[in-house]
Amino acid sequence: MESIASKNIWYASVSIIVPSIFTYIFWFLAARVGGTEPVGVASSIASLVIIVSTIVGLDMSLGMKRMMGLAISSGNISEFRQILVSTVIFVTLIITASSALILVPEFGILRSAAIDQQYALMIVAMIFAQSFQIIFIEAIIAALLSKKLVLPLLLGSLARFPIFFAAYYVFNALTIGIVFAFSSLLFISSFCFGFYLIKITGGRLHGKTKGNFYYYVRNTIRAGLASWIPHTLNVAGYWLGIIVVFASEGASDGGKFYITIGIFTVTLFVVTGITKVIHAMVPRLHNEKAKVTYLVYYIDIAFIFTMPFAVPLLFFSSNFLGLMGEEFSSASGSMAIFILSLPFVIICEMVYYFAYGNGDHRSVLILGLMGNIPRIVLYFLLSPFLGIDGAAISFFIGSILQFVGSLKFANRCQISIDAPKYFVLTLIPILVGVFLWIISLDFVISSIVIITSSFILYIRFQLVTSKEIRDMVFTVLPTSLANQVYPYFSRMISIISSKK
Repeated sequence: MESIASKNIWYASVSIIVPSIFTYIFWFLAARVGGTEPVGVASSIASLVIIVSTIVGLDMSLGMKRMMGLAISSGNISEFRQILVSTVIFVTLIITASSALILVPEFGILRSAAIDQQYALMIVAMIFAQSFQIIFIEAIIAALLSKKLVLPLLLGSLARFPIFFAAYYVFNALTIGIVFAFSSLLFISSFCFGFYLIKITGGRLHGKTKGNFYYYVRNTIRAGLASWIPHTLNVAGYWLGIIVVFASEGASDGGKFYITIGIFTVTLFVVTGITKVIHAMVPRLHNEKAKVTYLVYYIDIAFIFTMPFAVPLLFFSSNFLGLMGEEFSSASGSMAIFILSLPFVIICEMVYYFAYGNGDHRSVLILGLMGNIPRIVLYFLLSPFLGIDGAAISFFIGSILQFVGSLKFANRCQISIDAPKYFVLTLIPILVGVFLWIISLDFVISSIVIITSSFILYIRFQLVTSKEIRDMVFTVLPTSLANQVYPYFSRMISIISSKK
């Protein structure tokens, strides 16, 4: 079970980091060609699409996941198929009915977000694609087939570049070209995922489809609504800040803030990979002690494989952001604030999705409210005065408050949050970073030194054990190759951790 979970967490993480890398390259090119303003328009549209698709989706993509996980574990592909089709049909009906709110100018949805009405049709199409992509991704993960996520996301990410260049150089449409090219990932990946799910499920329903449709929709909505409000707030807590900054400070600052929070979410790729799998796996563990052990182990993994890669952004944020254009360097303060919130966010995300997978919807609601209501309120209060730094501070404060709630939840559920260990796992790369920042070593070399030194020190102080290294090697590599490679890693660990 643990091996299957690790493999799926790895592929879920890869499916996040691969498109994220190409997305960063895409924004790099777009910013180099058009500057911050077109990026600001495109990012505000992307943020609005994410928020609206979350609202109209009623969290059915997560509500179906627990039932799907149980169906797969019992080998009931027919039930898995009917849950999926029922969810897709119902979400399609909701989006179709709600599209009028965006398409009709009199409702003023786009105007309130400072987005031009000319993008209305594209936004509606993106909402459909975004919603289907989310449903299909969660279904594939629930089936423990996360490996199938990687190729479609890679193809969609690569397709952005020829579409962008065609729109810009052939049709001379910069902003629309950026929006269309950026959204192409949604359409391509959704189509590929849908085709694959049709293939693995046989492509048609069996049995009494009408009766089953109402049954599965009712149960999926019931499970989804339990987390819908906190999840909507969680999404808004991440992405609403971009719209607020865009509307209050202009497209240029909106673009800067989007790039900042986009890079921050990339640093969470391991955490997101774990959380996407964890609430499908937790229901399968019937022993409460096993569930807690499962959570604690993966919190350790999340810290170990997140903090060394993220800390360079704390000290050299202006250098990394400056790669996209000198004007982006001014967002370095907000980037640093986001990275400072990262240790709290790791624990918040892990505990939140553990509670969700465990069916504790009351705690999911409370944790979501504690973190995201303050974020959303402060976005409107601080952003008009402090700009993107105010939005970042809002996010940081919300993370602290949700962290406090997460600790209370962990204590109630007898989950041992090893705060001193996580503090040391965070402190080690920071101390290395402080030294390199003081001596003004090149930021690329410094980043490499921070990452390698952190892992060496983790091993030296036995914060990383041979078990974690072995699990990672056998997760990432094919078994035959892992059997050949791991003995070398094992000897290296023994040498580094030796007290002699």
